[in-house]
Amino acid sequence: MSDHANQQALKEVSKSIQASYEELSALIGQIGDVKEAIQSINASSEEIRVKYSEALDNNKLTETKDEFQKIVRNMEQSLDGIEEKIKRVVALRRIAADNLEDTIKRVNKFEDTLNKLNSKSKKLNDDLKKKTESLNHTHESIEKKTNRTMQMIDLNYHADKYDEILELQKKNNKLLKELKAEKSSNIQNGL
Repeated sequence: MSDHANQQALKEVSKSIQASYEELSALIGQIGDVKEAIQSINASSEEIRVKYSEALDNNKLTETKDEFQKIVRNMEQSLDGIEEKIKRVVALRRIAADNLEDTIKRVNKFEDTLNKLNSKSKKLNDDLKKKTESLNHTHESIEKKTNRTMQMIDLNYHADKYDEILELQKKNNKLLKELKAEKSSNIQNGL
């Protein structure tokens, strides 16, 4: 999986977790509101009980009974709503835990991949360093051999020139001898 895909997946999971916790926070606020309503209902129930005891009229008792039943129905509906919200919170919590666990696994896998890549990179770097050192050593060796070869060529050139000079000197000596011999023969012959 590529780095970009991992980052995208992490962002999506993070958004999902954040949304889940925001919903959980809102639900907790709603549960607090329901708790206040229940306390209000309890206070109302107490007032109703007092009114029951005060009321001797059957109609008032019937009205109070109807009101109380309404309140009880409202409480039951509120409790049902609370139960549904609690179930939702539990489900969201389970989803968030699963998403978090999945995210942790992906992060760990991503870290393992990074460690492997770092290890390979270090190995390649070490190999490259060794090869560079070997190339530098080879280059120095070739440079030394080239310098020696150039010196040998230069010495060979000078040796060839020296041989030519010796050859010319021999010819000059021979010509000088011939000239001397001719001169001395000319002197002897009277010329």
